[in-house]
Amino acid sequence: MKSIVREQNGSAKKFPDLYVVHGDGTAKDILLEESAQNYDAVATLTGVDEENIIASMFLNSIGVQKNITKINRTSLLEIIDSQDFASIVTPKGSAVDTIMHFIRGRYNAQFSSLEALHHVANGRIETLQFQIKERKQDDSSTSI
Repeated sequence: MKSIVREQNGSAKKFPDLYVVHGDGTAKDILLEESAQNYDAVATLTGVDEENIIASMFLNSIGVQKNITKINRTSLLEIIDSQDFASIVTPKGSAVDTIMHFIRGRYNAQFSSLEALHHVANGRIETLQFQIKERKQDDSSTSI
């Protein structure tokens, strides 16, 4: 596994099996020098959405099949063609996925039951209908 980083971040010490390259991971010459065209997968994780998008587009053009592109500003998703990207990850989407996983999980199964699930707005909105069961006074377990 290889990581291209602009600044020393201690990742080489934390992950001894990680090969760390110091440089700009969005620079064409660095990517080609590091043989990015031979990578199985790449995740563009800079703090600048535009750099992630452009780097992923370049990596796609040189044959990298699996690009994971991090985009913080979800408004950018409206102006890019998501079909040009193998995978787009947003922190907001990750948070929603985590919450939904918790809601659907077995943790709450003893106190509630999922009665209906609906997708609306072309699958962009998901609604859940639960029946919440009342707990007995002597029940010492907790729920969130």
